[in-house]
Parts: sequence; C-alpha cells; structure tokens
Amino acid sequence: MASNRTSKSGQVVLHPVVTAKLAEIQRLRADLGVLIEEREALLKRGDYILARYARTVGHLEYELYRVQVSVAELRYRIGFLQRLANRGKPVKVTDHRKLDQLVNQEFAKSREDLVNREKALRESEGYLASLVELLADDEVLEMKALYRRLCMKYHPDMGGERYPEWEQRWKALQYAYRNSDLELLRALAGAAGDEELTLPDDLDAEIGRLRERLEAQRQAIASMLASPPYSYEAQLKDATWVKRKQKELKLAREEAEQQREQLQALHDSLLANEDSAH
Repeated sequence: MASNRTSKSGQVVLHPVVTAKLAEIQRLRADLGVLIEEREALLKRGDYILARYARTVGHLEYELYRVQVSVAELRYRIGFLQRLANRGKPVKVTDHRKLDQLVNQEFAKSREDLVNREKALRESEGYLASLVELLADDEVLEMKALYRRLCMKYHPDMGGERYPEWEQRWKALQYAYRNSDLELLRALAGAAGDEELTLPDDLDAEIGRLRERLEAQRQAIASMLASPPYSYEAQLKDATWVKRKQKELKLAREEAEQQREQLQALHDSLLANEDSAH
C-alpha cells in the first residue's frame, strides 16, 4: 500500500500514487461541477421554453381542449335525455338536478384541467413579459464560473455536508443562480473563502463515488433533453413545424366547434320536445 514519507525539512511528501489519486478526485469534481451547472442551466431554460411553447402553440391546444370538454358534456347530457325519452318518461325538475349533478361529477377533472391550463397560460405570459437581460456576456461567464466553484464545496454530491452551514449555503447558491443574482453569488464566494476542499480518508471510494455521480448527472441531462419541455425547443425553432402545428390545431378546433353547434341544437330540440309534451 502506498504511504507518505517525511522529508528532511519535516514536510510530508505525498506518495506518487496518492498524488495521482488526489489529482483524479480534483478532475472528477471539476467535471461534475460542469455537469451540475449544465443541469441547473437547463432547469432555468425549461421555464423559458415552456413559456414560448405556450405562446406559440399551447394557447391553441387550450382552446381546442376547452371545446372538446364542452362537446363531451353535451354528449353526456344528450345521452341522459334520450334514455329518458326512450322510456317514455317525462323529464322532471329532479331529473334536471340529477343531470347537473352527474355532469359535475363526471367532468370535474376536465374542468380542473381547464382552470390549471388557463392559469399556466397566464403565468407563461407574465414570465415572458418580465424577462429582462440583466447580465452582460462576461457577467454570465463569471456567474457560471462562480456557481461551478461553489458547487465543488456545497453540492451534496461533492460531500458539501462536511462544511459548516452547507445546507443553507447550497440553497442560497441555487436561488442566486436561478435568479441570475451575480451579487449574491459573489457574496457567497467571498464567504466561502479560500479554504481547501475537504477529502475523505478513503480516496479510492471517493473516486468511485464521484464517477457514479458523474454518470448519474449525464443520464439525468440526457433524459431531460429527450423530454418536454426541452424536446420542444428544436420544434419551436422550425418555422415550418410551428405553422403546420398551428394550422392543425385551428382546423381541429373549427371541426370541434361545428360538432358542438350540432350537439347543442340536438340538446335544445330534446328540451323543446319535453316542453311541448307538457
């Protein structure tokens, strides 16, 4: 097993094997810091991509869904009224109340979805309206560098719990980066000082752990890029795709609206027959 030795001056001289392992740990931590910053940047960008998608396509999807829910509710009401008519039973006030109750129960989830989608659209518009470029290019580079440096201390994958108040500082670091608060990042870097990174006693175990975390971060990033909202980004940059998608949604909504008008007419005729029968 490799061991250190003491020089004539009393200084500890690291064994070449130990030196190589320490260098490997530093390299792995630096690589992990880059991936952590890249993933955090993706999380920030995800909100922007979602907001752009909502403005470009999402509002049309919402309008189509709103009409589709209305069509489904009309179909349900018509089916209820037709079943009563087929049995030759007059529709009573209690039947109307029961029908309203059944519709409310059957379509509660759909109506909740509509409310949530409308709220998300409003929030997306508010988000886009609030965007302001506050940082110059050199400041963005500084922010990324500071974030990576501080990650090497305070991120849980780096063993940040070895430092005092690491949890509070890690939360503050995340907040500063996600809100592009360069001044807070600078303050956190100053508070961190120049203390050296702590290392565990078992260097081989640390190397293995860091390699595992690197692979986990790579897989997480790959999964993110393959899934919404990141998978929307290339589509939103394709003007042909955007126009085709908008056209498809508008056409589908027109067809759904025509269907709704036909069903509404049938629904009204059933009620009119009921009134005339009385």
